[in-house]
Amino acid sequence: MPDLGFRKKDYRAALCGMCLLTILLAFQPFARSADLPENVLRREFQLPSTGNTIWIYLPADYKGRKLPCVLVAPAGSRLYHGMGLGELSTPEHIPYVEAGFAVIAYELSGQLPDDSDGETEKAIQGFVNAKGGVLDAAAALKFATSRISVIDAE
Repeated sequence: MPDLGFRKKDYRAALCGMCLLTILLAFQPFARSADLPENVLRREFQLPSTGNTIWIYLPADYKGRKLPCVLVAPAGSRLYHGMGLGELSTPEHIPYVEAGFAVIAYELSGQLPDDSDGETEKAIQGFVNAKGGVLDAAAALKFATSRISVIDAE
C-alpha cells in the first residue's frame, strides 16, 4: 500500500466506518410513499462515487423472487449536460414497476442549474466526463445490484 501519510490505525478506522455505513444502508427498508401507487415501493440513495441520486423502485409483492431491472435516465437533457431526478420523472417509472420490473432511475452528471450563469462549461465537462451518462448508468447498476439482492444482475 502506498504511504499517504496515514497510519494503519487510520485505515482500520476508515474501513470500519465504511462497513458500518454500508450495513446501515443495506438494512433500511423500502417504503411506500404517499405519492406512489400502493403496489410500488421506492427508496432513494446517493452514489458514493459521484454523489448523484438514484431511486430504486420495486413492486410491493417482490418477496422471494428475482426481478429483472430497467435503467431510466431523466428526460429533458439537451445532450450536452446532465439532468437531475424530480417528482415529474416518477410517472415514467411506475409502468415498469407495475409490470414486475425493478427500476433504477439515476441522475446524469453535469447538471445545468436554472440560474446557470457561468456554469454551462462546467456542466458540459461533467456530462462529457461521464461519457454522456453511460458511466452514470453503470455506477447506478453496480450500486443497486450490490445492495438490493432481489435485482437480477443477469
